[in-house]
Amino acid sequence: MLRWRANLFARLRAHRLRAGRAPAVVAFTGVRQFSQLFEPPLKRLARFGRQTVEGDISVLPPGWPYRDCETEVFVLPSSSGRAAFTAKDRLAPYRELGDFLQARRMETQQEQRKRGQPSPLMLAKEEGHTDESGGECEPRGATKQ
Repeated sequence: MLRWRANLFARLRAHRLRAGRAPAVVAFTGVRQFSQLFEPPLKRLARFGRQTVEGDISVLPPGWPYRDCETEVFVLPSSSGRAAFTAKDRLAPYRELGDFLQARRMETQQEQRKRGQPSPLMLAKEEGHTDESGGECEPRGATKQ
C-alpha cells in the first residue's frame, strides 16, 4: 500500500503542475482508501466528512502533497448498501460535501463579479451549452421544437 500512496501523491502533485494550482477538494469514498495513506493504517476514522486540522494536529496523512489551506479533504462512507450505516449516517457526509461545494461555488461567482469576469454559466450560455433557464444542454446543431 505504501507504493499506492506514493503513486497517488505523485498524481496529485502532477495535477497541480497541469492545472496550475491544487484542487479545491479531494474526496475519498470509503475509509479504507484514506486509512491506507497512514503508516500504520488508521484503525478508526475520527469522523466522516471534512477532515480538518484539530489544534496543532493535522488529520491528513504524512507527506500529503497539499497544504491544509489549499485543499479540503473529505472522507465519505462507502456508497455500498452493504456498509453498516443508517441512511441518515451515510448521507450526512455527502450533504456536508454538497453544502461545501455550493458555498465554494457562490464564493467563486462573487469573486468573479468583483473582478468583472463572466461566470461559467454565462460563458456556457454564450457558447450555446445551456438554455436560458440554465437547464440541460442541447447538442450543438440541435433545433428546438
